[in-house]
Amino acid sequence: MMKKFALLMMLLMMMFTLTACGTIVERFFNDVRTIEVDEDTLKRSYNIGDFGFDEIEIIVTRFDGRTYRLPLEEDMIYRAHRQRLEQDGNHRIRIMYGGASTTIDVRIVKQEPI
Repeated sequence: MMKKFALLMMLLMMMFTLTACGTIVERFFNDVRTIEVDEDTLKRSYNIGDFGFDEIEIIVTRFDGRTYRLPLEEDMIYRAHRQRLEQDGNHRIRIMYGGASTTIDVRIVKQEPI
């Protein structure tokens, strides 16, 4: 019984130690170091309701130096910033993936009726 208690205490101490060293745990479980948006996949402006998530690519850099590309998905955009994509004007939008984040500046314009 005492050995089980000691083992449990040791596991709890290890868990708290690793939690306190957030960067070590994050690096071990989440290998994304940085993300950036491929500027060549961004347009100069977007019409309201016409923001092309799947047209924009994210470049992901892992801790081991390898990179890969992903299409932007709506859930990668910071929740509070999603509504900005439906508002006329210049907006800074935060994008998050795998614990890393970056921002883009986009212009959203109201499409004039034909």
